[in-house]
Amino acid sequence: MPAVPRVIFTLICSSVLCPGQPPGGPAPESVHSSPFAPSTPAALRAVWLDFHGIRLCQDIDAVFVFHERGIEVWCLTESTKSLDRLKRIIGPLMPSYRVDLYVTRPQPERDEQKDRGPPPGLWNNQELRGYLGNTGLEPDLPSGKSITGFDDALFTLKRRIQMYADQTLEVSRRLERYAMDLQGLSVVAFHPGYAADDSARARTLCMTHASGVEECASKLDQGLRRALPLPVRRPRPEDGGAASPSPASPRDMAAEIAREARKVTQRIYRFIYPDQFTVEIADLREPGLLESLAALRRMTADFQHKLKGN
Repeated sequence: MPAVPRVIFTLICSSVLCPGQPPGGPAPESVHSSPFAPSTPAALRAVWLDFHGIRLCQDIDAVFVFHERGIEVWCLTESTKSLDRLKRIIGPLMPSYRVDLYVTRPQPERDEQKDRGPPPGLWNNQELRGYLGNTGLEPDLPSGKSITGFDDALFTLKRRIQMYADQTLEVSRRLERYAMDLQGLSVVAFHPGYAADDSARARTLCMTHASGVEECASKLDQGLRRALPLPVRRPRPEDGGAASPSPASPRDMAAEIAREARKVTQRIYRFIYPDQFTVEIADLREPGLLESLAALRRMTADFQHKLKGN
C-alpha cells in the first residue's frame, strides 16, 4: 500500500525579493478568475473559502495553486500572526494532501522619504495643511519654537501629514484586495458547476467583500476631500453611491469592480508619491479621484443589489 503524502510546509522568507514575487522566479499566474476546479477535493476548497471567510485575505496577499496532490500557497505578508493563522487552517489537511507554503516578506518601501519627512506633494498641499493644523507660520519664524529652539508645531504637522499618507495608502490597499477577491468568489458563487454549499458560502463572502469595498471607498472619499481643492460646482445627486440597474451578470460586475478599484488605487498612490511634477495625459482624460470613487461605489452598490436578487 503506497504511503500517504504528508503536508510539507516550505517556508522561504526574504526581504530582498520584490514584493509579490515568490522566491525562485515569478509567482504562478493569478487565479482570481478561476480559483479551483469544481472537482477539487472538498477539504481543499474549504481552505480557500476559510481564507476569505476569516478575512486573512486582507493581511496576506496570496495565490492558491491547486493540483492533483494538494495545494501550493504563494503569499506575501509582514504579519507573523496572520501567517500562523493560515498555517492553522491548512494544518488539518495532513496527512491526506501535500501543502507547499511559500512566504515572501515585503521589502521596506520609501525609507528615504521617511527620513526626509512627509511626501513633498502632500507637504505643499495647502488644503491638507489647513485641515491638519497648519498655523500659517513659516518654518523660519520663532513663534512656533520651544525654549530649546525645537519647532514643535512644524514637527507635529510633519508627523500628521505622514500619518495621513500611511493611513490613506493602507485603506487603498484594503480596497484593492477586497475588490480583486470578488472575482474569484463570484466564479464560485455563480458558476453552475460548483457545489451548492460552496456557491452559497461564496455568495455570502461576495456580500461581505463588497461591503468592504464600500467601506474603504467611503473612508478614502472622506480623507481625499481634505486634501483636494473644493469643487467648483456642487456634486450632483447621481455622483453618490446609489445603485443603478445593470444587465450585466454578477461575475462581469465583479470583474469591472476589480478593474476600477485597481485604477483608483494606482491613482491614489500617484497622488501621494507622484513620479513627476507634471500631470500625466491619462489623468487629464480621466475624471477626478472623487468622481472615480463615486463611480466605484455605484458599481459596488449595484453588485450588492444584484446579489440580493440571486
